[in-house]
Amino acid sequence: MNWKYFVLVILLSASLAAAGESSLSIAWSRNTEPDLLGYRLHFGTRPGTYTASRDVGNVTAFTLTGLNADTTYYLALTALDVWGNESTYSNEVRAAAEGGGGGGGGIPAVPDKFGLESAYPNPLRTGADATLRFALPEARDEVTLAVFNTLGQRVRTISSGPAAAGYHLRQWDGRDDTGLPLATGVYYIRFQTGVKIITTPITIFR
Repeated sequence: MNWKYFVLVILLSASLAAAGESSLSIAWSRNTEPDLLGYRLHFGTRPGTYTASRDVGNVTAFTLTGLNADTTYYLALTALDVWGNESTYSNEVRAAAEGGGGGGGGIPAVPDKFGLESAYPNPLRTGADATLRFALPEARDEVTLAVFNTLGQRVRTISSGPAAAGYHLRQWDGRDDTGLPLATGVYYIRFQTGVKIITTPITIFR
């Protein structure tokens, strides 16, 4: 397996699961290697020190339960191939598993402002998918993520419709609405909800 692909992890939510226990939900972008077996979630209570792990299978989201309330956890992911190889750690996610109305820190489950992060990977090459992450501080009835060329023409609608408050991941294969690969060049990812519009550039390299 070629481990040049980065595993992007984000926190979806931190919530009370039971008295004295909490759960954390995370999601990540899928690796594109054909021999991918699945993922292993590592976690602990100190930065960069993971004292436990869970094999979660070939999924892109997981809820970790049975955590201690009022405790800050540090989580990272590795990818496994069918030959038994394990990748290096992903970016680390920090989250406070709060209980009983505690006020711990960490990455919030709901952002405090609208946002669109830079696409990854960028440039986007043949055979790869771009991972896009946007943030909504409140639920909206119509949220559109689309791709425009340098002439301002929409060439692909990635998603459109209602979306809940929180962090959202979408993937794009570099194709237009007809399914054809877009030519080498610069394009713009546009995130729009109501009058709020945020754009970020992405380069396609064939």
